[in-house]
Amino acid sequence: MNKVTSNPAASIRLLISARDTGAAAHLCIIAEKGRSLPDFNIHVVTVGAARTVFDQRGISSTHVMDSPEIDWLAYADEVLHKIRPNAVLVGLSGPDRGLDEAIVARACTKHVYAFQDFWGDLNPGFGHLPRTFFVLDDTAAKLTLMQEPSARVFPVGNICLSERLRDLDPLNLRRTGREELGVDPSTPLIGFYGQGHTDCTAYSRMVTALGKAIRDIKPDAHILFRPHPKETPVQRAATIEALGGAIEDTFSDVEQSLATVDLVATWYSTCGVVSSHMSKLSPVPLAPVLYLQPYESMRKWYLKTNHTMMLPLEALAIVVDDESQISAALVQAFNPSERSRIWHACRKALTENRSSPLYVLDRIREDVLADRLV
Repeated sequence: MNKVTSNPAASIRLLISARDTGAAAHLCIIAEKGRSLPDFNIHVVTVGAARTVFDQRGISSTHVMDSPEIDWLAYADEVLHKIRPNAVLVGLSGPDRGLDEAIVARACTKHVYAFQDFWGDLNPGFGHLPRTFFVLDDTAAKLTLMQEPSARVFPVGNICLSERLRDLDPLNLRRTGREELGVDPSTPLIGFYGQGHTDCTAYSRMVTALGKAIRDIKPDAHILFRPHPKETPVQRAATIEALGGAIEDTFSDVEQSLATVDLVATWYSTCGVVSSHMSKLSPVPLAPVLYLQPYESMRKWYLKTNHTMMLPLEALAIVVDDESQISAALVQAFNPSERSRIWHACRKALTENRSSPLYVLDRIREDVLADRLV
């Protein structure tokens, strides 16, 4: 397997930093493309689970474990002094802060970019924001500019999703997924896709309410729980207990998981976005998405964190905003007519993804070279 290594002849030293797996999924594709270009010298630094995303593509990185004991500003100074990049590209992920945010704060170049993997997500971290944001679509661009009118914003599409779904066969994934789990194709299987939040106490209350509703409405259903990478073993165990028992998802690819289940339930995981795009590709209806935000405290938390009340592709999903609606939403989600309606809506609303990592690298190259001509 090839490794991404430094190219001493390259004229643009680009530092790519990732501490969140969501952003890392896009950034690793950009890094891979950058290493194939003769004028880029790509350096990658990863934190925690983000390293695995790069490793899977054979992209080596300087890695540091995530720890509250680390002085991220000091570590950023060390990385920047060693690499002396002409430009930096990070994946900001709130609401906490770490290496990405520290590099933005300490960057020794004005060419500072972020790949935003969640609509309108800005994380000033240590009090600084990048000059330029690469975002998923026009909606993300509008949300970003509402918060930071002076930012440069480029909609570039969903780079990761475009690649992952290119040759996908959802029905084959469903068959092999059921076989691996030992769950009969006719048995209802509800997927719950977790969030790594410890500061929103209503989250566990929602999980408990969902588990109870499943036992009441679909007592023969199995639950497949896919934890968020940031969830600790203690949090994962608590979620399984709150659900009333669940199979912990060990599929390496989220697409396998999403194709295997009959319903995708979550607070606001981007797994819902992936599932909607998979539905567009499928010749038959797949699992609809159920967003659960049934308490005012959850909605306030979401608004404060994401600066919008809009959930990802919510028009293509079932949305619960009150606990009393959960049981009815489960009935709705398993109604064949409703599943067909959502499937047709996905096929109509979701356009072909024309995203390209080269577009991101071209913008960075233009900025760096233009600056050198001044």
